[in-house]
Amino acid sequence: MDSNLDNKKYSKLHAYEVVMISLYQLGGAKRRIYTEEIAYRAYKIKIEDFCWTLEKFRRFPNLELTRRTLFSLREKKLVVGAYDSSDLNKDGWILTEKGLSECLNYKDYLNIKKNKSKPQQGDKSQVISIKRSDFYKSFINQDSDLDKKYDIYHVADFLKIRADNIPNLRETFFRVKTISQLVDQKVYEFLSYVEKRNSEILNADLLIIDSKVKSKAKKYLIKD
Repeated sequence: MDSNLDNKKYSKLHAYEVVMISLYQLGGAKRRIYTEEIAYRAYKIKIEDFCWTLEKFRRFPNLELTRRTLFSLREKKLVVGAYDSSDLNKDGWILTEKGLSECLNYKDYLNIKKNKSKPQQGDKSQVISIKRSDFYKSFINQDSDLDKKYDIYHVADFLKIRADNIPNLRETFFRVKTISQLVDQKVYEFLSYVEKRNSEILNADLLIIDSKVKSKAKKYLIKD
């Protein structure tokens, strides 16, 4: 926890706001964050809402509240991800483009000393590298045959990933598009065009479906 974290500043926030801000502070604009990490961060921000109920257990974070809140945020298309207590490769959450925009409305709560969602050089380089692609240059030059020249394989090419793994392509595209909001407006506009052109594959609703996994947790937990 940040030593200079002012918990009183967060006292009027609702649970969903605390969870969203926690995800952002941990780097959720750029990469998946484990459910337990988000729960611990939310607990540190607002202990009274995110601790166990009994007084003698108040020093423990309540994972269940965080988990339920993340599911609710996913239904609102503010986050993408899943909870899986038995396989951390399937567990984790990341902000959607809509979720990032929502978080930016809470700027007074985001500017902590170690804001891990702030784009670093590697993030900026990945976004800016798209400008070197022929697809992007044709878009900027408003080529008349733009719609006919390029397809999903060219998208995979400027993302530098394989085109035959559609779920991975979709996840990478939306992650880069979300980060581009913070890095370069022209690239963001280009990626918005690409999304519209390839809506059958680059579909945000399908991204959410991709992220869902069947929980293997005990029956008293809501299945994902």
